[in-house]
Amino acid sequence: MLQNELQVETRELTPLEQVFNEQFLPLDRFIADHQFMDMASANIALSEIQMDLLLHCEQILKPQTYIEMVKEWGIEYAPVRYVNDLVACWGKGSGKDMSIQFGFARAANILLCMNSPQAYYEMPGHTIIHMMNVAASSKQAHGVFFKPLRALLTNSPWYADKFEGELPGPQATEIRFKKNIDLVSGHSDAETLEGKNLLLAVADEISAFAMADSATGSRTAPTKTAEGLIDMLKSSATTRFGYEHKVVQISYPRAKGDAILKALEAAKDDEREMGEKATSYASGPYRTWDVNPRFKKLDFIEIPGVELSIPNLPSIIKDYKKNIAFARAKYECAPDAALNRYIRDDLAIFSAFSRQRLIQPITFQYRVGRNEAAGEVIDQWQCDFAISPDFMPIPGAIYAIHADMSLNGDRAGVAMCHVSDYREMTGLQFERRPVVDVDFVNFWEADNTAVNPMTKKSLPREVQLRWLRQLVAFLQERRFPIGLVTLDGWQSVDSIQIMQARGVEAEKFSLDRTPEGYKTLRDVLYESRLQGYTVPDGLDGTHSSTTVVTKELQTLNQYPNGKIDHLPGGSKDVADALAGAVRGAILLGGQDVDPGDATEVVQSAPMPEFESFGGWGQSVPSTFGTFGR
Repeated sequence: MLQNELQVETRELTPLEQVFNEQFLPLDRFIADHQFMDMASANIALSEIQMDLLLHCEQILKPQTYIEMVKEWGIEYAPVRYVNDLVACWGKGSGKDMSIQFGFARAANILLCMNSPQAYYEMPGHTIIHMMNVAASSKQAHGVFFKPLRALLTNSPWYADKFEGELPGPQATEIRFKKNIDLVSGHSDAETLEGKNLLLAVADEISAFAMADSATGSRTAPTKTAEGLIDMLKSSATTRFGYEHKVVQISYPRAKGDAILKALEAAKDDEREMGEKATSYASGPYRTWDVNPRFKKLDFIEIPGVELSIPNLPSIIKDYKKNIAFARAKYECAPDAALNRYIRDDLAIFSAFSRQRLIQPITFQYRVGRNEAAGEVIDQWQCDFAISPDFMPIPGAIYAIHADMSLNGDRAGVAMCHVSDYREMTGLQFERRPVVDVDFVNFWEADNTAVNPMTKKSLPREVQLRWLRQLVAFLQERRFPIGLVTLDGWQSVDSIQIMQARGVEAEKFSLDRTPEGYKTLRDVLYESRLQGYTVPDGLDGTHSSTTVVTKELQTLNQYPNGKIDHLPGGSKDVADALAGAVRGAILLGGQDVDPGDATEVVQSAPMPEFESFGGWGQSVPSTFGTFGR
């Protein structure tokens, strides 16, 4: 009756009116308008690279909604390719953080224009929709990303009446909007980030996170690693917003093969294989000045030792003059193997490991069972050893073993070396310098996903210190004269005492506490006095121990405090084992004698006696393919 009297026209709501109570601006106008990001007043426009990332990042609506938007609002609302995983490998200063800050603001803008975001995504009305940034440090997460985002939102007039409660202060780690929309600043502990309904998440400077070691195919991805963090973000996002969620990784690379480069390559693989159906988006690697439009206004200059011209900006020029490798990684996304490589001569590394072997001298095999000699009453993981037929003691050699048992328990490197000869060298005075042979280099590896082959139940495999003791016994039973066994300081007291009680000289030596081991190794490498070997990688794609050790030597980094260590995401377990064994061999001395009949000489040596208790060792045939335990 009122409609008739007041002559009010009735009509059904359009599909867009059912979703939105306000029309939001197209992205380019949102970026420029003074009510929102206000870039026009600063006379700045985003570059094509930045805008393309944002176009894919802002697309949080369902496909049918975009069809209706194009019908009602115009072609400028047409969607781009639907993606969930976005990777941007851009140089420092390229505007990575600013671009994603705009992405967060844009997502909030779209959600706040809805009648009910929860109803749109088919969620209970009380559900909080989260957007989150995560970084390796609170300084990066809050100071570099979240604090500027807060300033951006609180200074934009359109958002003024959209906040829940009082405006967030400068130290806030959460921004709460009406309609149950929260922006959260996270940190590196992924376990504390569980339970969020993530529509949009960014891992900022992902290459600053440690990585689960992928060089050996390790299946362990701790929650604080780059892989663990991304897995957590993706699982929280996909279970709540299967089609519309976005997980973004941004960073410049720290070294070859680090987290951002691995993520970028995976995204490119997805694009190559799936084409328009790919759910990944890859951007980069791009140099800083190719992304940030502000650099277009600068002159470019050439400086000695730098292949390309660089912006005439004092801070960038200073970085290139101080450390070209670091500057190239930071600005060009073209990293060296390490930022400040400790061993820079790749030729020396590969020459030392040029001798080819088809199989390892010592091979490890894991099984589940009991070590009866040790009095074990339950089944657990055991490690058996096989020896190659051509691997036998060399007369005159005294062998040194070093093991790095790894603090995180994922992998333990072990190596054995001996001095085979001396080289006469002249410098300021005549010297005889030792030539060191690498007898073997290998590693044990944990597997958190392992199952008991007999029961088919989960039985995670951990690296065990007793395996080293059993390996030493296995070698001594085959008449290898072990002159010294060294271990890093981590939980090695028990093993050292057990070996000493059985007549083996054993002691602590940590590559983390002193540079002595690596200084010795580098000297031997640079003077071509290290004689190693290389074995092929596995047919299943796993890397051999010699592939791992050469990579680790290439990526050793010396930090400003003098410490020699791997970069975030790297490893040096096997390199530590090699350096420790080389040092031990030089301390022992010895020298290969004229070969003659090596078998006769070895067999004439006294056979050590072994007790059977304690899992110290049991004698088995020393043929390859027969494992000893």
